[in-house]
Amino acid sequence: MLRMMKTILLLALLSIAVPAHAIDWTAQASCKGGWLFDESSGNAVDECDTLNDGTVTGVTYSATGQFGTAFTFAPNDFVEMDGNELGAGDLTFVHWLKTTSTSGAISFGEANSGGGVNERALVIFQINNASGRMTWFVRDLTNSSALVNDSTGDMNDGTFHHWAGVADEDGNIELFKDGTSVGTAVHPSGSNSFNTTSVGVLRRGSASNFLTGTIDEPAKFNVLLDSTDINDILDNGLKGAPVASGRRIWVVKNEQQKEMSYQ
Repeated sequence: MLRMMKTILLLALLSIAVPAHAIDWTAQASCKGGWLFDESSGNAVDECDTLNDGTVTGVTYSATGQFGTAFTFAPNDFVEMDGNELGAGDLTFVHWLKTTSTSGAISFGEANSGGGVNERALVIFQINNASGRMTWFVRDLTNSSALVNDSTGDMNDGTFHHWAGVADEDGNIELFKDGTSVGTAVHPSGSNSFNTTSVGVLRRGSASNFLTGTIDEPAKFNVLLDSTDINDILDNGLKGAPVASGRRIWVVKNEQQKEMSYQ
């Protein structure tokens, strides 16, 4: 009788500790690059399953970030990563930016350095020369493009703002500032091909459009994050963001940081 009671108690504890509907981590990965910028030297470590560390050129480490530390960029400073993880279809890019620049600089994005028509492919956040407002710009290999300008202004006020850009396979794009949508646009959808991800610069055959400012926690996803997902990242940081919209949006190498999502 005592043995039976111990068995029942053990089974009850196991049923509490392990959710019955937890899905497999590896199969559900959607983060295709996430960099906390908490390093004090060396490469920018990719915390996602892709393990796509960024090569750092020039930056000032250990600046005050929105979460932990951040990298400060000056002209000729940038971080470069491979850009071949997204594939075709939906995508989302997010990052924190603090700047006073109105220079047309590019803070974060992805491009193709293959030359010729390949270099038409772009997904970038760029500070608009004319207005000093953030622009989310997407262009495909057919040279079809769309852009959204931040409708609120004040992005270059010297404080951190969180930016999220989404683009779906049908050509719809949307820009979020500090968790709120500030504009949408659409263009005829075409194919894209990327091979370079860069922070603080546009990196194709050469580097251009250097940023002056501080960037924290850039990340890219091969799914469309919705406003709930984006606000979870804004409020909690990449590492602390809970599961949203029924799926895991962030995966880190540290097993203790992983969250479970449910069908």
